[in-house]
Amino acid sequence: MVEQDTGTLKDIDKGMRLACGCQMGPFETGDTVGLNIPYSALVACYEKTKDSRFYPTATFEKKC
Repeated sequence: MVEQDTGTLKDIDKGMRLACGCQMGPFETGDTVGLNIPYSALVACYEKTKDSRFYPTATFEKKC
């Protein structure tokens, strides 16, 4: 949704909290636990497979 410009990070987190009963949204959780390890894992998978599905999105890169 962020990549398609149909929602902000805060909107998505709020929606997950309200609609799904989560204590934290996905972006809040990522900020808490850190994104450097999953980012590195995605880059490694992309480099090994050259499969674009594994390449981190622009938003993910900005958050790291």
